[in-house]
Amino acid sequence: MWKQFLKHTWLLICNAVLMTAGGAILLRYGQSMTNEAYLGGFCAFMCMGILLILSISCVGEIAGDISSWFKLLLLLDMILSLTSIGTNAFEGNAELVLVNYFLEFLLFSSVTLLCCFYWYYIRRELMAERKLPVESMKRRSRAVNCTAGVSILLLILNQFSGFLFRINEAGVYQRSPLFLISWVCPSLVLVSTTVLILSQKIRLSWKLVHLSYSILPVVIYPIQVVHAKMMPLNIATTFSLLLMYCVNYMNRRDVMLKQKERLAVTEKEMLELEVQLMISQIQPHFLYNTIAMIRGLCREDPEGAADSLGYFASFLRGSLHMMQEKECISIEEELKLVDSYMYLEQKRFGERLEYIEDVEDVSFRLPAMTIEPLLENAIHHGVTKKEEGGMILLEVAEQEESYVIRITDNGIGFDTNRAVDTKQHVGMQNVRERLRSMCGGTLELVSVVGEGTSAVIRIPREPV
Repeated sequence: MWKQFLKHTWLLICNAVLMTAGGAILLRYGQSMTNEAYLGGFCAFMCMGILLILSISCVGEIAGDISSWFKLLLLLDMILSLTSIGTNAFEGNAELVLVNYFLEFLLFSSVTLLCCFYWYYIRRELMAERKLPVESMKRRSRAVNCTAGVSILLLILNQFSGFLFRINEAGVYQRSPLFLISWVCPSLVLVSTTVLILSQKIRLSWKLVHLSYSILPVVIYPIQVVHAKMMPLNIATTFSLLLMYCVNYMNRRDVMLKQKERLAVTEKEMLELEVQLMISQIQPHFLYNTIAMIRGLCREDPEGAADSLGYFASFLRGSLHMMQEKECISIEEELKLVDSYMYLEQKRFGERLEYIEDVEDVSFRLPAMTIEPLLENAIHHGVTKKEEGGMILLEVAEQEESYVIRITDNGIGFDTNRAVDTKQHVGMQNVRERLRSMCGGTLELVSVVGEGTSAVIRIPREPV
């Protein structure tokens, strides 16, 4: 449980703690800072707020789709913002020289690691989009690691010699003549990442968004040299991360939503095909039996044959119409088809089949061909399996939260604990799936061997 919690919230917790620390430093030392230093610290704190919001998104619904490298970029940029506030706040404080040295080391290390992790983030994104040569990527990654290692080593050595920068006894930050060396390694990593992006045949919008992380710091660097306390580099990296998140991950979320919509459409089309298949399975044997029955009536009962032929035409017309119906139909339309079907079946089985309807005056909608398959199962696998036949009762009623359709027979029943033969019970699973997906309905079967079966359909009054 704790592992799962930390897996999704570690970034948010870390960034919340860092932002709290940055705010505390700004409140405590803000009055003693110069105007430029305070403005730079305030801008860094605003950047921390943006990063915290992005961190919240990392525990949201698309958290699993966000790269771990992007999360590390957010964390490092938060550390960069905190060190920017700290170095501005502690500037000129002789008692905090060691703290300032540590913060400057952390600041420059963060810049180096930001460039390094940016490389790995881009590599991961490109490999997700297209295939890249594995060996070539490994060699480039080793070169990036070595470059970052050299940069960190130089920063460590600077703590002892001050050949890049130093903090004097008065607590004032001073650049050394070799200061620009500290930017060589990060720049090389940025150049390498830029070349990798430009070398790929991928959409231009993706390139422009992700190149912002390497281009903006270069464009902003002259301002950084002149107004170091304003920390424009921090602002540039935060803006770039925000841009990458909005364009990359929000676009990916749209793609996921479109995929879900297409999947839903595909499922609906499959259900439509299934219902057509179900009807095609019902029709052949029913047509054959009905035609044979009408043929027999032509000699014995011409008037009954004429009536049967009229109901038969009504059933065929209704069935063909429902085969093309993609939405739910009214209960009145469904019952018309049921009446035609049951008239023909009663004509066929005679006294062996008794049919009773108890239908309340209600109006609602349900998937086409929902009741007829259940009646067919009740006839052919229930009451007509008994020599003396049996009775089928169709009830349609309105309850407080749903409409209820109940089909009860006193046939042979079946053992509900045994697997149902789907080939024998035509359309049962199909009816259940269409009810669930098209109107949020349910189908329940209750059966007792030797006593009969009850099929209960419940359709919510409120649309689902």
